[in-house]
Amino acid sequence: MTAEAASKREPGTGMKLAIDFGPLLVFFIANSVRGVFTATAAFMFATAAAMIVSKIKLGRVSPMLWLSGVMVIGFGGLTLWLHDETFIKLKPTIVYIMFASILFFGLVTGRPTLRIVLETAYPGLADAGWHKLT
Repeated sequence: MTAEAASKREPGTGMKLAIDFGPLLVFFIANSVRGVFTATAAFMFATAAAMIVSKIKLGRVSPMLWLSGVMVIGFGGLTLWLHDETFIKLKPTIVYIMFASILFFGLVTGRPTLRIVLETAYPGLADAGWHKLT
């Protein structure tokens, strides 16, 4: 197999799941064993590792992983620096508010904004389908 053929090879579902959900799993395990501050540091490391693996194995980092990575590093850093677990607990709420706002904006303006995140999962879906999915 040539290097070009290997780079175009579609990664398995297991690789995609590990990139998407691995850092979260690391957080939950570390939180149950060592507490929220150790879990936050592990989450930050695992998220950065997932972004690197995504770039190497998939050739790109998805917009959702970029958003999550920036939020985890930012809020995780504040959590560790200020030793206040409130910041890491706010991260999911802020991500969901941002995501809902983007989807609402897409509905109001008639643009399929959900396509940006999920286009690879639903190839060939028409604008009407994206609107219904949103």
